[in-house]
Amino acid sequence: MKADVNTEQSTAAVSKVLSYWREHATLRETEEELAAESAVPVPPGDPEGELRLLMRKLYAAKEHINLVGEYVLDGNKCKPTGRGQTFVRDELIARWSSISRTLNQGAGGWMRMNPVKSQIEIEHDIATAKQRGDQATAKKLLEAKGITDLHIAAHRFVLVESDVLPVDLQLPLLSALIELLPISAIVWSGRRSYQAWVLVSARGADTYKRFVSRLFALLEPLGIDPHNTNPSRLARAPGLDRKLDGRPLDRRQRLIYLNPAPVVKFPADQLFDALRIFLVDAGVAAASVTTGTGVTPEPSVTSGPSVTCLDQALEKPSFPTEVLPHVMADIVRAVARVTRTPEALAGCTALGVMSAAVGQRLVVRSLPDRVTRGNLFILASALSGTGKTEASQPVADTLFQFEAAWIEDWKQRQLPRLLAEKAAIDAKIKRLNARLARTNGGDDDLLKPELEEGLRELEALKSKLMEPALTCEDVTSEQIARILDRNGEATFSYSSDAGTAMNVLLGRYSKLDRTDEGIYVKSYSGDR
Repeated sequence: MKADVNTEQSTAAVSKVLSYWREHATLRETEEELAAESAVPVPPGDPEGELRLLMRKLYAAKEHINLVGEYVLDGNKCKPTGRGQTFVRDELIARWSSISRTLNQGAGGWMRMNPVKSQIEIEHDIATAKQRGDQATAKKLLEAKGITDLHIAAHRFVLVESDVLPVDLQLPLLSALIELLPISAIVWSGRRSYQAWVLVSARGADTYKRFVSRLFALLEPLGIDPHNTNPSRLARAPGLDRKLDGRPLDRRQRLIYLNPAPVVKFPADQLFDALRIFLVDAGVAAASVTTGTGVTPEPSVTSGPSVTCLDQALEKPSFPTEVLPHVMADIVRAVARVTRTPEALAGCTALGVMSAAVGQRLVVRSLPDRVTRGNLFILASALSGTGKTEASQPVADTLFQFEAAWIEDWKQRQLPRLLAEKAAIDAKIKRLNARLARTNGGDDDLLKPELEEGLRELEALKSKLMEPALTCEDVTSEQIARILDRNGEATFSYSSDAGTAMNVLLGRYSKLDRTDEGIYVKSYSGDR
């Protein structure tokens, strides 16, 4: 870090923040305490497994990750140099044992937090720049000797760290900031800093730059390095040893905390204001945060729904948990807090459960001769491993528990009567067939109508003998149709893994090479 940060002032500011936090909340001050709060447990004593875990949880299978092992000595510190090596995530996971041995040359090793573009993507960018007459960008890409900001494929993370704060203050500070900032990972650098990966998920470089600038303007008084603004920034890769310049007896770079879907307590549009007010309340004079048009006005901070991406303030509103019925809203907030997932995941499931609970009782007569059913089709999308099942299952369980109790009651009260009725009809049909055989067709006119009536009764009884079901998941369209018919065209089609439901919808079981959305549309319209 540059000398423009006053170490004594930063230490004093952080001490104020920690004192304030200890008065108002529990502060996790050790690696063990923070690791216990990790949404994804980090297995102890498995250096190679740490980077694999980080890769699986924070990146998609086909994303490209750049690592750097080459270094130059600058005084007593190793600094990265060169372009490094780029791997597809799954290749990196599979070959990490051998890659780590060649990468780790004594200086530990670095990785770019943000995925980089493949060579094909870079060549496409060069061609596109030339087509639009942007020769400067094309030249930069052609002549680049290393990875630059132009090579970044996704503006996902920003590095928050301090090289000037005493080490014993850094982890408590990050533990307090976890309650305000969406921190996805914390890594010990092996020397003198803990590095926090703050989730940004910006749509592009401009949005990333704007949010990072606002973030560091607030955090700089706490000794946070304000120069980590470039998306191609290198961070320490967990699982490697800093043999040359590491901290004596504690030189291994290691993963301390991992949360792929961090939750903050404020909507994104209030996040920076909430952080600034927190610092003011703690007695730290926070910097004015400017946007493209001027200084941010004094905020009015209220509690609200959780979000996972800083730039959502400009892109989309937060999930409106507060408009749910108060009991369901409390459930959603509790599930989000316990599972450390966005309220939107549990909230979307809550909407589906409430729609299922209302069922066919909701009918909207929008015109004198037009009736609309109270159907809800909702699909919550999130990356693999971000807690979809953990967030949705507890909310949906209330409906599943009711369904289980309903089925058990049906088995005890109705099934015995229905089985007895079926046995009687079967016996009746058997007798009629026997009489027809004995008379050799002589009594057809008398017996056949009675036999046909018995067969109709048996057919009508088949649907009643079906075990009742309020919900369905991996089923054929024919099964869905039978369930809808049995339930008066009301059912809850649910899957915490949307892929299952979507595969059914897109014709997983169709023998005619067609999609099966028709049954859903007919249910919505009320058609048979």
